[in-house]
Amino acid sequence: MTDWQRTGTPMTIPNIVVVTYTGLIPINLIEAWVASAQIALTRDFAPHWSDAKLRFAPPGTAVKSDEWILGIFDHTTQAGALGFHDVTDAGLPLAKVFVQDCLDDSENWNTTCSHELHEMIVDPNIDQTVIFDGFEYAKETDDACEDDQFAVRIAGHMQSNSVTPAWFDPAGVAPYTVYPCAEITKPFQLATGGYIGRRPIGGAWTQLMADKPGPRQIKRRTSRTLRRFAAGLAAPARALYMLGHG
Repeated sequence: MTDWQRTGTPMTIPNIVVVTYTGLIPINLIEAWVASAQIALTRDFAPHWSDAKLRFAPPGTAVKSDEWILGIFDHTTQAGALGFHDVTDAGLPLAKVFVQDCLDDSENWNTTCSHELHEMIVDPNIDQTVIFDGFEYAKETDDACEDDQFAVRIAGHMQSNSVTPAWFDPAGVAPYTVYPCAEITKPFQLATGGYIGRRPIGGAWTQLMADKPGPRQIKRRTSRTLRRFAAGLAAPARALYMLGHG
């Protein structure tokens, strides 16, 4: 096995429940987005990475003990973050998306939700990396092509684009993205508005930004990539992942 072939795909297909805590988006639209996301996962994302079983839980519905959670809220609890990752009380992955903050930043909440979903599936503990050419890269599937212009509409709802495993392979061959993206034609290339966390072996983590910036690209110290390895972080599963202006 070469030094870049380190994978973090879950061994089993997770059960993920989408729970809404916002009144800003009608329940029927969230439920329809979940159906769209399931199509995108099973048909498009899973052949490259892994699938998940999604369900929508109407308000007041109990969450099962084995379920990961994607929660949709009004406002962020972390300044500037459109979404982030934490863990449930049971230690399972928990992703949060903040609808009002997405709307305030003119960002599509559909795309934010699917971005969180994809990266939670591939790297639930926020600890997977690949090593190439003297750098350690964070295994974040949607960052390189995260701009809304590269998302696709499925069953009436937007779904974020993602890179494929070939993007993390220096000898990888196309396709490098799940959905066509003309700006990514080789491994480790960034599309407009994209970024990736990386560090020199043994060095400090930074964000490598695309030459052409985008509105989702701004990262603060509390971003998923920068926090997960900050100062000897011992429990990467508890790192927050902040998407967009976070």
